[in-house]
Amino acid sequence: MRYEAIRPLAPTASGLADSDGVGVHWEAYGEGERTIVLLAPWSLFDSRVWKFQVPYLARRARVVVYDPPGNGRSDRPTERERMDEHAEVRYALAVMDAAGAECAVLAGISRAGRPLQRLAAEHPDRVEAAIFISAVFTPCTRWLTWFARAPLNRAFDVRAGRKLRGRAPLDGPGAYARFNAEYWRYDFDGFLDWFVDHMTVPEPYSSRVLEEARAWAHEAERESLTASFRPGGVKGLGARGQRALAERVRCPSLVIHGEEDRIFPVANGRELARCTGGQLRVLAGAGHGCAVRKPAQVNLAIDAFLDTLPGEKPAAPTPKPPRNGARKRVLWWCSPLGLGHTQRDLAIARALRELRPDMEIDWLAESPVRQVAERAGERVHPASDRLPSECLAFESHARE
Repeated sequence: MRYEAIRPLAPTASGLADSDGVGVHWEAYGEGERTIVLLAPWSLFDSRVWKFQVPYLARRARVVVYDPPGNGRSDRPTERERMDEHAEVRYALAVMDAAGAECAVLAGISRAGRPLQRLAAEHPDRVEAAIFISAVFTPCTRWLTWFARAPLNRAFDVRAGRKLRGRAPLDGPGAYARFNAEYWRYDFDGFLDWFVDHMTVPEPYSSRVLEEARAWAHEAERESLTASFRPGGVKGLGARGQRALAERVRCPSLVIHGEEDRIFPVANGRELARCTGGQLRVLAGAGHGCAVRKPAQVNLAIDAFLDTLPGEKPAAPTPKPPRNGARKRVLWWCSPLGLGHTQRDLAIARALRELRPDMEIDWLAESPVRQVAERAGERVHPASDRLPSECLAFESHARE
């Protein structure tokens, strides 16, 4: 069953695009003259990988996302020709046609960077601009050399998959033995330990991101996942071919790459930006999954890039003046559990007053937070007297 998460924004339209008999589920958010199409990543994850970008970008444009075949609400083909790079290009074009997007800004994460290069190079009339995030571009990456030489991966050896179950290393050439169809069948969680936890999101304090990524990955069709994968990369497209393809991209482009990317090192992002002639934004301390782990930095980089494109810029929202000349008022509801956050809230309140000296803050707080706020010179709202206080009840019981 598809894992449903609370959405910060409801889609304005949705449908099922048909591409040679394969149904691709798409959704559109927001409105605007410009359309931004967020390409589906590898079928290991569905369109929810864009969940931090959709509500932000939908404030200024119409945003279209879709689930890759093999995951989400799209069909689950298992034929290799329906899961390769050229099929991914056809799926993107079918979604654009179904959503009524003749020309759009296209963005792709990781594996989607390759079909995005093809779309921009072979269909320039459909691509207004291209945004590559942690994109597949491997002339500077050694792991494909390790990968192509590894007989375990090339042969999809059943015995190797069983033998290595839970024992393949996390680092070095041997780690790519986990990138093995038989290994996925016998120890899929072991593959996720390496690919998601260790390679894609290596940043500390990422438990929520990892929890969701694992849930999305377990919804993928394993046979579709196997069909989407070809050992050694895309057949017939080596380092020279990749550079030649990237150099055919003529539209404005942006390359966003994490400084600590373990799958495609930042050198690949620099080379992609050089070949496409695009802008480069390197995110300090970010790994491969920067779109979900560093969404604020990614969103701001995309926003700044969109401002450089030809066309009318959206007007900046004008703040509403206070009614009847009244001051800006804030009701600060502070939890009574713990006092560490109270010091943080007091610091935020002081910073807000520096920005808006006329700001009035009333604290809705119970004991002991109330006493801390009063000692700091803050004004406590009278309604605080009517709040039920577990702390006061406990103190009364202790006295009795």
